[in-house]
Amino acid sequence: MIQQHQSPESLARQRLRSRAKFAARAQTAASRRALIGAVLARADPATALAEARRDLRRMMRRFRIGPNQIPARFARQLQEAELRCVRCVAIGRCQQFLAASAEDDPHAFCPNAALYQEIAAAQRQAQH
Repeated sequence: MIQQHQSPESLARQRLRSRAKFAARAQTAASRRALIGAVLARADPATALAEARRDLRRMMRRFRIGPNQIPARFARQLQEAELRCVRCVAIGRCQQFLAASAEDDPHAFCPNAALYQEIAAAQRQAQH
């Protein structure tokens, strides 16, 4: 209940707090939906691995990585990246990014982004 003697600044702060609480609840609900979607989408292990490999290739293209020029020293790390991708719960955000329908920073959601960046840098260095 809003009291009449509150200043406009106090009312504005109260309104911002209410909006922040609402946004936090909405974000939590969206996170739950994303997690449920991720689990359901990748429930079958064979499908999960195939989709993860497809997403890995697509993400490499976004990082401008030539798949045939990946240095051998990254082989084990790429196998680990597959497992991280299979277990990842940011599938929805990833799919939007890969479809180029979202300008996003993959470092904010992709557990393999740093690896992709490292591979891309190694390829650029090898070309010079």
